[in-house]
Amino acid sequence: MSAFVATPAMRVGKLDVVEPDPGAPKVTSTINTSAIELDFGISFKITDLDTSGSRLMLNVGALVDNIFSADQTDDYSAIPANELGERPKTVSAEYASQFGFGAQLGVSLILPVGDGRAIFDVGYMVRQPTEFDIPNATSTTASTQDVGWLIGRGFRLGLAYQFGF
Repeated sequence: MSAFVATPAMRVGKLDVVEPDPGAPKVTSTINTSAIELDFGISFKITDLDTSGSRLMLNVGALVDNIFSADQTDDYSAIPANELGERPKTVSAEYASQFGFGAQLGVSLILPVGDGRAIFDVGYMVRQPTEFDIPNATSTTASTQDVGWLIGRGFRLGLAYQFGF
């Protein structure tokens, strides 16, 4: 929870939700990552939509990944100087690399196009762990940060074209 906005907050799991007043100072956070991910999945036909091969599919899968690097920068420059005081305008943290795993659930719409087919899909994925170690933590900072849910949870939209052989 930001110390710069004095508004009511409610606790939701590990996330503090703050509803700032209109015109309240804003903090911008940016997270950059580099990773490799390997997905395993299977699709099940839900229904045929017509006789040309259009169909709706249910997708389930698992994933393993390695996040090579992750860093976060919080930008406080939109906060007026008299409220910011001696605090820095930007704060950065680098996170340790991490292996993770997760699951996916989604649906696909498959449409024949020429000799191939177009695939539109939407899915939701979850990834564990959600906490990253901070290797250069000091005695006054936390040694972990719960930002992994930003990287590894949420909706994925996909569009693909498969060529026929």
